[in-house]
Amino acid sequence: MKVGNQRLRVARHETPQKPGNACAAGFYGMWRMVKEVFSLPLLVPKVQTLELFFFQRVFQQLLQVSEGRLEERNAEHWRKDYALVSPHRDPEAESEVPLVEFQRVMVRLLRLVRDEQPFDVRAYDTNGDGRVGWFEFCRVWKDRAILIKLSSAERVFLTLEDPDRSLLGRAVYVLLFLAIILSTGTFILGTLPDDEFQDFCLLSHEPNFDALCRPSPKHFLWQSDFVCVMFFTLEYCMRLVTSAFTRHELFHLDTDGLIDLLCSEEVVVTQSPLQRVQTFGLSTSNLVDVFSILPWYLEHIFANAKANGFIQVIRLTRVIRAFRLGRRFEAVIIIMRSLKRSLRAVYVLMLNLGLGMVIFGSLMYMAEQGTWDPERHEFLRVISSEWDDTEHVWKPVVEISPFESIPSCFWWAIVTATTVGYGDIYTPRTPNGKAVAGITMVWSLCVLALPIGVIGSHFENVWFDYDDEKREEEANKLREEASLLRSQAVSDPLFWGKRLLFEVWHDSGIQTKDGSQSEFLGEIHCPLDLDAREARVAE
Repeated sequence: MKVGNQRLRVARHETPQKPGNACAAGFYGMWRMVKEVFSLPLLVPKVQTLELFFFQRVFQQLLQVSEGRLEERNAEHWRKDYALVSPHRDPEAESEVPLVEFQRVMVRLLRLVRDEQPFDVRAYDTNGDGRVGWFEFCRVWKDRAILIKLSSAERVFLTLEDPDRSLLGRAVYVLLFLAIILSTGTFILGTLPDDEFQDFCLLSHEPNFDALCRPSPKHFLWQSDFVCVMFFTLEYCMRLVTSAFTRHELFHLDTDGLIDLLCSEEVVVTQSPLQRVQTFGLSTSNLVDVFSILPWYLEHIFANAKANGFIQVIRLTRVIRAFRLGRRFEAVIIIMRSLKRSLRAVYVLMLNLGLGMVIFGSLMYMAEQGTWDPERHEFLRVISSEWDDTEHVWKPVVEISPFESIPSCFWWAIVTATTVGYGDIYTPRTPNGKAVAGITMVWSLCVLALPIGVIGSHFENVWFDYDDEKREEEANKLREEASLLRSQAVSDPLFWGKRLLFEVWHDSGIQTKDGSQSEFLGEIHCPLDLDAREARVAE
């Protein structure tokens, strides 16, 4: 326990008990998730505060840029460093950055948050050496109290784009998720040949027969799909319109995007509203949104056209809506990152597959083409021989060769190289054909396995990197909590005199020459309702 600056150890002879089974652990995890959701504000706040932790990350980035090295992040160090909340700890020691870099960062930040108050960087160079340290960053944070004031358009955009900022955003995300499942399900059910899901056409002997009629989904399926499409359209149009008035770079404080922008030595150009809309509309996830909505409108525009094949293709493209489910699913995110890292390996794979398809498809055509039969107008190949009792000779048994052209051999080459098999129809029967097939199999194992191994390695790396990101997010939460305590201590000199710090230790009972081998389990801060005089006495 700590009162002011005094500490007392609270010993425990038993470690805290964890949930006894998987079911209890699952309920505990669900309770934490529900608690975290309902801790969100109902709406996106109009004003967001830049905490001291953000300035600390900016200062660390400037140190790395100025020193010309990248410091490795260690989330576990931050997790275990419970002494980070100490008011006497200097997180950046005596490190300093050039004054010109400090000015560049602050001017860019104030310009982004639309703070029109003048900023004189020379007022923070107290010793006149042209460098500033962590203390000057704390002074700026305390003196300026920089706030991000959100416009109505930005609040609407963040509500629709980021469900972790408000309860309303989370509700919209859940509704969107259910609408995607409903629209995809209605499309699938509408293809079932059943009276419950389809309206069938009249038969040829019935009155009002229409030869151009095609089975169509029931009206209730159409109504469900209509409601979902209208919801998708409204949601996308609102995001598209509000994106023109949204400062996207400001709303990534938990990532390195804004920090890299502030600390970059490149010229930063603010995008115009039209450029913001263009950037938003051409992003991959938003293109998926457009192509998932567009088929419904095209289908109704060309509903009376005779291009039935085109209409069928448009209808099939509605399954793209299912891809919207993967925008925030961990499995899809990991797969997409793995493919992005493996583009070179995929290129090598496709090149090898294309070369093998052309080369071995041509060889198989020469080996299994057979001979031309002018009566049947087909290529015939010998598959076996049978005894002719009349002439007492062996006669060849022939069949139509499935390898009638080189393009028809491409399918055999692809399925053989990918080791999925080609069935009885495309089985080579001649010795030359079997030899070509054997070489093709060996080639595919030796050549195609190499890029596939690289893709698998990238997948493994992305998997572990994603786990590291999750741990980094948890560590960032701890850092923010510690930064909040430090920021309150900077603004209130008596802050630590108004709090109790309880530390929980596990007393192992093992005594060594170096002292007791006790284990630190955690700590909790309890604020006290003290006036200034009492707090000064406690301090």
